[in-house]
Amino acid sequence: MMIPKTRANSFLKEFKIKDVRGVEIEDLIALKGIFFEEADMSSCQANILSTQNFSKISINSGLVNYSQRRFALAHELGHYIMHRGEGNKFFSDNEDDFVKYHQKGDQEVEANEFAAELLMPRSQFRTFTSDADFNTDLIIETANYFESSITSTSIKYADVGHEPIAMIYTRNGRVKWKRINDSFPFSFIRNGQTVPVYSSVSDYYKNGSKSNSPVIVDAFNWFYEDFEIDKYPHAKLLEQIFYIDSLNSAIVYLSIKRL
Repeated sequence: MMIPKTRANSFLKEFKIKDVRGVEIEDLIALKGIFFEEADMSSCQANILSTQNFSKISINSGLVNYSQRRFALAHELGHYIMHRGEGNKFFSDNEDDFVKYHQKGDQEVEANEFAAELLMPRSQFRTFTSDADFNTDLIIETANYFESSITSTSIKYADVGHEPIAMIYTRNGRVKWKRINDSFPFSFIRNGQTVPVYSSVSDYYKNGSKSNSPVIVDAFNWFYEDFEIDKYPHAKLLEQIFYIDSLNSAIVYLSIKRL
């Protein structure tokens, strides 16, 4: 099986699409002969039902955020492209699923990686972000430019961005999962650990206060269990945060503090 990123690029080449911005994902779904409908679905954002001879993608008619809608549809299209040949399938995804897909199994990871590459091809992503310093505004600007979700854009930057960062998804005051660039000096954070007391995100979970500016933190606060921390006991990091109030969650971005 080809990897999701390769499948996404092959899909774009199949229909001679060089820039998917402005292209409606519903049209791509139609090109593959997939039935599409909008429906009142209170339990999920989108789903797909596939059998040997029939496939239907449904989107929640109440999902009005355009970027979230595009990513949800691209995700379900990814299930079709990646998993249709594996027998009858039904996938149902809600907002929570999209931000914690690392815990949902390989097929959810594959569908999300397909969607991220479809909406944000690696070469275009690098070109758009390479001349700007990393910050949360860059993530928001990039997500808007590619019409994709904040979470998928954050993961994409952690994977291929020009600055090494650690992206940590937290919820209810605990680390749920992370995506850390290979060039970042530290790599081990235990899933489930409480967010550091001496961090801005800790204040968010304690009293709801939010920091809109980068905050300098000791690397030890986050990476105290990492074997590399002993080599850099005084290392400092910049902590920046994107808040997701609807899920009582926050995406924490850690980057290296320049001297």
